[in-house]
Amino acid sequence: MKYLNYILIFLLFYYYGYNSYAQSDSIVSVSGEVGGFNSSLDFLNESGGTTRFPRLTDAGERLYYEPVVSTDSVPAATVGASTAIVYGNILFNGWYETVLEQGFQISTTDDFSSTITYQVIPGAPYVNCNPPCAENVFSYFFTGLTAATTYFVRAYAINDKGVGYGNVLSFLTPTLPTVTTNTVSNIVATTATCGGNVTSDGGATVTARGVCWSTSHNPTISNSKTSNGTGTGSFTSSITGLTANTTYYVRAYATNSVGTAYGAEKSFTTPTLPTVTTNAVGDIACTTATCGGNVTSNGGATVTARGVCWSTSQNPTISNSKTINGTGTGSFTSSITGLTAGTTYYVRAYATTSAGTSYGPQRSFTTTAASLPTVTTKSISSWTQTSVTTGGNVTSDGCATVTERGVCWSTTTRYPTISNSHKVVGSGTGSFTCTVSTPDPEKRYYIRAYAKNSEGVTYGSYVSWGN
Repeated sequence: MKYLNYILIFLLFYYYGYNSYAQSDSIVSVSGEVGGFNSSLDFLNESGGTTRFPRLTDAGERLYYEPVVSTDSVPAATVGASTAIVYGNILFNGWYETVLEQGFQISTTDDFSSTITYQVIPGAPYVNCNPPCAENVFSYFFTGLTAATTYFVRAYAINDKGVGYGNVLSFLTPTLPTVTTNTVSNIVATTATCGGNVTSDGGATVTARGVCWSTSHNPTISNSKTSNGTGTGSFTSSITGLTANTTYYVRAYATNSVGTAYGAEKSFTTPTLPTVTTNAVGDIACTTATCGGNVTSNGGATVTARGVCWSTSQNPTISNSKTINGTGTGSFTSSITGLTAGTTYYVRAYATTSAGTSYGPQRSFTTTAASLPTVTTKSISSWTQTSVTTGGNVTSDGCATVTERGVCWSTTTRYPTISNSHKVVGSGTGSFTCTVSTPDPEKRYYIRAYAKNSEGVTYGSYVSWGN
């Protein structure tokens, strides 16, 4: 019988003791002699030493203890502004088989002196296993917490002996991020640059950030927005798709698991078209004229080009012929060239900024029509018994190219033409010289310069030589 008792004690120790706890990180050792009736479990305690839980007294009487409980974790991923999940584990049930009650205490003070909330989880039979094991782990999903608050939590369990408390853990419920809005810059008609700085994530990862804008105050991410990465720190945003001459409101934003926070609101106005007037047209010739304009307002953006544009159709644009006369505001003068004689043109001054191109009032003018050239006959400059030297000067082409020029002469009429004797001396305007043959000294020769264009032939006055 004595040996049978030893065997029974050994089996109980193995089942309830070594098999359940020998592998736990919290258990230092299982020590004792079965025959000596002093089997025990040694647990690490908070001070770094060990706490011993003998199973039997020296007299062989059973001993019982309050539960040994661990507050395992509060996973950061489960902590929200008003919620958190806490895990606990019953490492040792004091040699009892049943847990009467288990749960958590939560407080805003580490000594649990403030209001304590008990979250009771119904008890269950204690499962003998190598701790920590899933069968004795319990958890609770806390709700109704306050954002940006530090909470202290500990697990507990109750058996017939009393209450055992676990270690105290703390966690901070997150709040909204903190974000500032940058000054808006690089404002043009359809785009602008802004950005912000996420100075705090509020205790939870910032999963989106950027700027949002609208033509109404207090824009949100439901309006137009950019997406500029994640996390804390500075970022730059390109605002696009704007309309000229429009006021916009913009705010930086940052989003975490709690929600979306916004920076201070900034406003800006996209520029409008510049204002420009068209000067009267002057110095109208066959192929040229003079015009210009005055840029009286840049509309809030730099004038990058200005000048006049013209066409034979009304309302010319910079897609037609144009001049480029500098930048900025103020008056300018334009030389219109390459025109066709006798043609009506329409001209407008223009000014271009990032907002677009605006035009001054339209002016019209008609170039000088083509006519006969103007030519003079030179006096005879030298002579011999059989020839004289003369020539001419084409002072105007009559708005049409002089295709032929020279001198003509006759002894029968004072007004010779190219139907008479004549000599061609090139083309175009300008002075020219020609030698005319006068073989008969008994006759008088009449000589005239001439010039020909598309409108016909014109002649200078005549000079004569001989008897």
